[in-house]
Amino acid sequence: MSTEDRPPIFLEKLLARLLPGRLRESALGDFAEEFANIALLKGLPRARLWYARQFVKTLAAMIIGESFETGIMLKTAGTITVRDIKRNPLYSFITVLGQAVGMACVIVIMLFVRHELSYDRFNTNADRIFRLTDIMTTPAGQVSRSPLIRGDVAVKLLEEFPEVRQVVRISPMNDFVVAYGDRKLSVNRYYADPSILDVFTLPFVRGNPKTALADPKSVVLSEGFARKLFGGEDPIGRTVALFGLNKAVDAQVTGIMKDMPSESHLHIPVLCPFLGYESMLPPGRRYLVIAYLLLDHRADPRDLETKLPGFIAKHLGDRYVSGTQFHLQPLTSIHLGERMAIDFDKGRNMSWIYFLSLAAILILVISCINSAGLAMARTSRRTREVGLRRAVGASKGQLIRQFLGEATIMSFLSLCFALVLARILLVFFNEMMSLSIPYNLAASPWLLPALLALSGLAGLLSGLYPAIVLSSYRPAAIMKATSPLGTSTGSFMGRGFVVVQFALSIIFIIGMLAAHRQMDFVKSKDLGFDKSNVLHMPIFKDAKLAANPAVIRSELGGHPGIEDIVVSSESPGSYGGYPLPCISEGSTAPNGANLNVVQVGDHYFEFFRIPLLAGRSFAADSKADSESSVILNESAVRALGLKDPLSQTVGGMEFESFLGFSRPARIIGVVKDFHDGTLHVKIQPTLYAFEPENPHSVYIRVRQGYTASVLAFLEERWKRLPTHLPFTYLFIDEVLERFQYADDVRTRRLITLSAGVALALACLGVFGISLLSAERRKKEIGIRKVLGASTLKIVGQLSKDFLGAVLLANVMAWPLGYWIVTRWLRTFAYRAPVRPWLFVFAGGLALFIATATASVESLRAALANPVDTIRYE
Repeated sequence: MSTEDRPPIFLEKLLARLLPGRLRESALGDFAEEFANIALLKGLPRARLWYARQFVKTLAAMIIGESFETGIMLKTAGTITVRDIKRNPLYSFITVLGQAVGMACVIVIMLFVRHELSYDRFNTNADRIFRLTDIMTTPAGQVSRSPLIRGDVAVKLLEEFPEVRQVVRISPMNDFVVAYGDRKLSVNRYYADPSILDVFTLPFVRGNPKTALADPKSVVLSEGFARKLFGGEDPIGRTVALFGLNKAVDAQVTGIMKDMPSESHLHIPVLCPFLGYESMLPPGRRYLVIAYLLLDHRADPRDLETKLPGFIAKHLGDRYVSGTQFHLQPLTSIHLGERMAIDFDKGRNMSWIYFLSLAAILILVISCINSAGLAMARTSRRTREVGLRRAVGASKGQLIRQFLGEATIMSFLSLCFALVLARILLVFFNEMMSLSIPYNLAASPWLLPALLALSGLAGLLSGLYPAIVLSSYRPAAIMKATSPLGTSTGSFMGRGFVVVQFALSIIFIIGMLAAHRQMDFVKSKDLGFDKSNVLHMPIFKDAKLAANPAVIRSELGGHPGIEDIVVSSESPGSYGGYPLPCISEGSTAPNGANLNVVQVGDHYFEFFRIPLLAGRSFAADSKADSESSVILNESAVRALGLKDPLSQTVGGMEFESFLGFSRPARIIGVVKDFHDGTLHVKIQPTLYAFEPENPHSVYIRVRQGYTASVLAFLEERWKRLPTHLPFTYLFIDEVLERFQYADDVRTRRLITLSAGVALALACLGVFGISLLSAERRKKEIGIRKVLGASTLKIVGQLSKDFLGAVLLANVMAWPLGYWIVTRWLRTFAYRAPVRPWLFVFAGGLALFIATATASVESLRAALANPVDTIRYE
């Protein structure tokens, strides 16, 4: 046949790939012969057209036939699955429950990931909104980041850069009282420019957004807060009292806006005009704000950033150019971005998403291994079925598709239960993570398709290997009951899956134990100050009360259970200070250093029993101490390179401006290093300034055994104080856990929950396999009992295989668990050592639980009447 007489090569090759082997050679030969005849009689173009039509017809017939065959296969698989559920309800329950738990965990984590990644994207202009952040670098190379910008400087960006369409300055007042009549509620209050309503998407329910913030004495409330404050009354036009540091200001409600979504780094229940904030400040005083820019849709933020150094030099001075850099942070990256010293949203980092996603995937893998292991353990029940199907002509591919179809149907059934279970699990997850994620599977277009894909993937993972193994049996060997892949293979693979399940579970247990040990270490570590039995009561929201520490001490003192009282700005351990560049003339580090600045009150160091190594503490009656004196810790002395710190001064433009000093400050003392922040970081160079006029909190040390009577006494005495603030308190331990280690506590809880789920799934697998193993060995057990074997010996014989599997799981899990734990502990500068007993205990716990689980069914089988079991067999 010449080249011209041959069919189109491309179509011929496609047909060769598509046609089954039994038809390929004859069909291609017939097509080629007919093609040659048509080409001879009617010409080559007509022949090629005929061949193309035959290709289309063949393809359509194959698709229809395949679809019909697939439909028949699914119907058959469904029928077999229903029969199997009725015949083996306990096995089916274990399979469905295991997969449902794994899928429910994945569903909850999918909702969490969607929630985290969608932060602030509800804003119409989300891709054009940027937050201006200040990156400060000392000549020594120390870097600190802050979202705080001088308010007068931020507003000039709108005047000088045409690509900036709007600037919004926001200043928060957290937990200040808003009152209407006799009702007083503490709430976060935000002062902002009216442009906030143009930049952010804040839809109004009542009122006019264009005029709502025009009057300095107006206020806009969220729907939820308005409901709390006014009940069923109409809030529009009502007058509320906004309590500040010094006095209460009346404001008229001019608008009600919808509650902001939970996926927002800003949550504004009370919005006030920025003019009202400026009116509260002394004339000419500079103030810091958080500034947001709305850029023109054609503007390039990177191009704008290159122009900001010149802007800094013009408005802040040349000395700031080398040490200060303005950065435009995209709105949608704030929540998962780098944490800063002061921020609206403490946020999360991507490691949370990676960790939880990995945990969910591992739990799903465990549940799929559980199903696959149970299926492998049941191979002895299905070998004859496979043999019969192969004998009557079923191909290996058809058997694989059938078994995968059964696994997929079980997987979709598990998905139905998982949807219900995920709704329950989400409630506990929200409480654990302090979130409010809604159970809304239609929130994103990809969620529902992802769930269907998840179900199919779970079916594939749990059914593929058993399907391949079962379909590979030789019909003749099966019918003679001599299959080399018989019962022993299924049992061996079932135990192999148990090894993998328990290896993953042991890793979770090791992580759980390490997390608990680290948090116990945090609680018990000597932080360098005495925090025992210390109460913390905030007062900074009432400046008049805070300005009279003598009145506070007089009213709240006098109880025999009260050992000491101090009125101060900060407590050690809860706030590490605000980093500012400082320099000293006597320093051997000519470029200075970033020091964390902390303001404290009278006899602060004495109250918390922090040792003074040199010099003296602050004097309550010394004006010089409050205006130009500081105390350094040991790390600050080393950072500045001071040999004789008591004869030196510390200065810096930002530092002096921050504290209101008119000149460099005198160093009057040096205190021993103590942990003024989290144990995640080393003790930082810190400078302490005396602030007697504006303390934030009252600290009361209570004698042991007097806690209840002191609290009752304080609550009664609080009512005598001239303040609108309610009586609230926390112990210092609670303050540290809530504000410094909240993420670590959540991590510990999540690891504990994950370990519990993983172990429970592994135990389900052990129970199911031991159930099938005991049933398969009924005759052997009966014969052993007739020959005199004791119940204990039979139980041990049936359980020993699982002991070996769990011991092997320990060998696999310990190295990986050690690597994971040590990597997590590296996030702490101060950490508990990893001890060998963590691994021994984790392995022993898994071994005990596996043995106990396997023994339950083994004991039932061992106690059965041997006559019945032998007769049954």
